[in-house]
This record gives sequence, structure tokens and C-alpha cells, in this order.
Amino acid sequence: HTPPGPMNMKKENSFWAIFCKGILSGAEFLTTFDSFESFDKFVYSFSFNDISIAGLPILIDCEVYGMGFPLACDFLKELGYRNYGKPDTHTITILYEIGVAPSRSVYDIFKTMVKVAKANDQTTVIVDYILWLIGSGKYVGENETIVMQKQAFIQEIKPKLE
Repeated sequence: HTPPGPMNMKKENSFWAIFCKGILSGAEFLTTFDSFESFDKFVYSFSFNDISIAGLPILIDCEVYGMGFPLACDFLKELGYRNYGKPDTHTITILYEIGVAPSRSVYDIFKTMVKVAKANDQTTVIVDYILWLIGSGKYVGENETIVMQKQAFIQEIKPKLE
């Protein structure tokens, strides 16, 4: 693929520069592990409690250029780590507006998702997926569609939690 313009690595907001720096720093980060098993053990070492579990996306955000906390959570989720859900626009709005998250920060939303999951004997990825379905209305099924239910859900649940 040819970029639409010249790739200027010194231009901080160039998506191609961010992408390339991210790939290189991500590869460098992953090379610090001698095997998948050592990476797996590393990931699970953060599962000690509700605070330490949020430490891994923070660390990945610092190690991998341009990753950010939400994308680090999504990266871990897509690798199959079920304790990591992505705090996105839908989860942020729903959890904050129903009054269970103390702020709209991705850190607070993530910690709230972990707590909701534990309170319901589920994994964070399940909480993430349910809230994403409610918020986005993008159910992917065979010839099935749903509509966004974010505001209706908030209006229904918020009074029950007060």
C-alpha cells in the first residue's frame, strides 16, 4: 500500500509514523519474553486484584508507542485474556451514567468493569461484550440485526441502582 503522502517520522500526528513506531516498539516489547509461556505467566501475574490487573494495560501503554490504555486492553482481550475488556465509548457512557463508575476515565471504567464481572461471577470480557452490544446495536448474527439500546438501558437501570 502506498501512503497518501510522504511518511515523515518526525511529524508526531502522522498515522503512518505512529503505526510504524508502534509496530517496532511492540515487537521490541514482545522480544523481552523468551516464549509464549513466559508472556502468559507475565500477564497472569497482574491478576492478583482489581488494582494490579489494570497495571498491565498501563505498562503496555508505556512500552508500546501509540497503544494507549484502551487499545492495550483490547490487545489482551483479542489474545484471549478474558480479564481484559476494552473501555470504549459505549462502556464509558453506560457505566458512568448509571452511576456505577466514579468518572469517565478509562482507568475507572476498566476497574468498574472488573468489579461488575466479579460481582456477577463472569469475566470482564463478557461485561465488555454485553455493554458493547447494548451500546452499539451491532449484533453480528445470521440475518439478524438489533438497534442501539444505550439510552433505554441507562433509563431503565439507573433508577434501580439509586
